[in-house]
Amino acid sequence: MAQVIKIKRSTSAAAPSGALAQGELAYSYNSNKLFIGDGTNNDIIGGQLYTDMLDHTAGQLTANSALIVDANSKLNNLLVDNLQLNGNTISSASGNLVLSSATGSISVAGAATELLILDNSSTAFTITEGTTNYLTFDTTNSAEKIIFNKQIAVGTEYTLPTTDGTNGQALVTDGSGGVTFTDVAATLTVDSDSLSEDVALLTDDLKILGGTGLDTTVAKSGTDVSLTVSIQNGGVDTAQLAGDAVTGGKLADNAVNSEHITAGAVDNSHLSGSITNSKLANSSITIGSDAISLGGSRTDINGLTSLDVDYLTLDGNEITSTNANGNISLNPNGSGVVDVNNSRISNVTDPTQAQDAATKAYVDAVKQALDIKDSVRLATTGNITIASDLNVGDTIDGETLADGDRVLVKNQTSQGENGIYIAGATPVRAADANTAAELTGGTFVFVEEGTANGDNGYVFTHNGTPETFGTTAMPVVQFSGAGQINAGDALSKSGNTINVNDDNVTLEVSSDTVRIKGISATAKGDIILGAATNGGYTRHTKPSSSATTNSYLLSMDTSGNAVWGDVIDGGSF
Repeated sequence: MAQVIKIKRSTSAAAPSGALAQGELAYSYNSNKLFIGDGTNNDIIGGQLYTDMLDHTAGQLTANSALIVDANSKLNNLLVDNLQLNGNTISSASGNLVLSSATGSISVAGAATELLILDNSSTAFTITEGTTNYLTFDTTNSAEKIIFNKQIAVGTEYTLPTTDGTNGQALVTDGSGGVTFTDVAATLTVDSDSLSEDVALLTDDLKILGGTGLDTTVAKSGTDVSLTVSIQNGGVDTAQLAGDAVTGGKLADNAVNSEHITAGAVDNSHLSGSITNSKLANSSITIGSDAISLGGSRTDINGLTSLDVDYLTLDGNEITSTNANGNISLNPNGSGVVDVNNSRISNVTDPTQAQDAATKAYVDAVKQALDIKDSVRLATTGNITIASDLNVGDTIDGETLADGDRVLVKNQTSQGENGIYIAGATPVRAADANTAAELTGGTFVFVEEGTANGDNGYVFTHNGTPETFGTTAMPVVQFSGAGQINAGDALSKSGNTINVNDDNVTLEVSSDTVRIKGISATAKGDIILGAATNGGYTRHTKPSSSATTNSYLLSMDTSGNAVWGDVIDGGSF
């Protein structure tokens, strides 16, 4: 059988008597309600009581049931007190149908709206307050009209009169909100030197015509009407100019002055010919010590003491950039080069980028490399007595010395004794490293064999040439090989040895093997349990009684034993 999980339940109590634990469930068959606890309160989250309310067709109004909309979010009908909403109709089973807004307004602005009223009725639609009628729509056939029974106010600006005026009167405002029917003029009287004429304002046109030498134009822009009178070409001759403005067919002196010539009235196109340098008081310009005629050119300019071009200044023998941290670029065309004609370039900063020029001092510094010596067979791992520990048959770093073996002595307490030696009956320093000049700082040697030092490189780190060879300290450090390996996470390094860092709480090293602490064997179905505080683990075999089906649950009893079960029971209330 499958697992059974039972929650708290009751057939007599309507609700749990006490607070359920957080997340704990309980069901009452008495009230048909499902509860869940939060540690303080028991919250109702469902039950048959509520599912029965939902057991009907979605979208159908059903008695004693919940409202459930259909797939279109609709209900087929809705009843509220005396009102019924069904289809497109809101109806009242009793009394008036009232639209009331406590605040704001009743809006039909969601879409274009048509208000249908009763046909062929003198009171098809009325707006009434108490017994006082304000507006009536009369739909009497062939005599339809809208009747206003109160004075009409247009906005807050003016109010229309409630009675009609007399024939020919017009509505006129006094500018303060008063609008009345008022008599207005119907004609306009136009007078001339000898005649007058009336113009009917409603039917006649008023025309202003030009004559010989005069044109008239009437133009309208917005609400403004303008009248323009212009003089035609040839329309005015000298006889029409009064006074002495014209003499001898010309304009009199002072008839035209600078005030009559507008800016731009005379330009080069109005000047014929040209003005030669000989007509000018200053016909040349001097740059440096060279005079250049106006309109002329010169390719060689002398006498300049300084020249600024954009951000560059040429002054004396110096080219200077004037913008902050500005570069100076020498840019030959194509494959052209920058040639300093066998002169030196001085005051150059040491390079920092791959394509920077290098100074002599920089090159001298970096050209010094390692002073490499011939390799040695072995290297020491601790302080030795050179005379007696470098003989044939002695052991160095796990290997037996043979006559003539080269040995790196690097761990001496007196570091002046460090160096490269030849093993034999009487050990001596190697011929390529037996003087101070041959064993300077930076001397490098490679070790071929040995348990700890094999395949590693070492370098002497003292400075320059030892002052007293054999006495001045000559320390040796590893330069290459396993010494370049760093211990990562959960690892440690001692010399060339990498170790695993076990915590000896959950993991241990047993017989050179990392394992779970306390566990030496496992079998199918075993359970691993903590043994004690920081004591590792113990191995428990599977329960002696096997589960009857694959769906049973494995749990621990109060004695710490693993047992099978198929029921998790929350009890009752």
